[in-house]
Amino acid sequence: MQKEEFLNNLEKYARDNWIPVILRESLDLIRVILSVLKPKSILEVGTAIGYSSSHFADFLLEDGYIDTLELSEDAIKMATANIEELGLEDKINIIQGDATESIKELYEANKTYDFIFIDGPKSKYIEHFDYALKMLNDGGMIIVDNVEYKGMVSGETELAPRKKTLVRNLRTFLNKVSEYENINYSLLPKVGDGLLLVTKKV
Repeated sequence: MQKEEFLNNLEKYARDNWIPVILRESLDLIRVILSVLKPKSILEVGTAIGYSSSHFADFLLEDGYIDTLELSEDAIKMATANIEELGLEDKINIIQGDATESIKELYEANKTYDFIFIDGPKSKYIEHFDYALKMLNDGGMIIVDNVEYKGMVSGETELAPRKKTLVRNLRTFLNKVSEYENINYSLLPKVGDGLLLVTKKV
């Protein structure tokens, strides 16, 4: 089976089984960005079943790699199987554990990355972003997914009662990002579920 067909089937499986994976519109934009960025090193917060990292691998330099963080053992089993099916096990390294602890350990190990994709627990976006910014190489980019959360963050759609805390956390995160003086950023609320693009000021 060709890679494109496999990933299309994987995307359908995720949608049918309510597994959160990146929306196609967001993925298409990131693929364009990665084609220009040509990263050697990628960090992903939130592996799920390996769908997005398998796409990102298309744009790595020949000796490039992806570190991807995931807590769920079940998700890791599925992601590992999918990554091996695509022959990407030498490119994609799954790190099991709490993402906040894992990203802290990577920072303390002096790891740096050309591209960082944050798509883990929304309540931890601030902590993850702080570490990501410290580990971002000059000329690199951070992209944070789901920052609009179905229109609820901007108030475009009605706030669901059970999502009040999540939306409040995302609003707090976006407010904090706007206070950084050493970054350039762009919020794209209409792309997928909302993307935040960040680079360091030169």
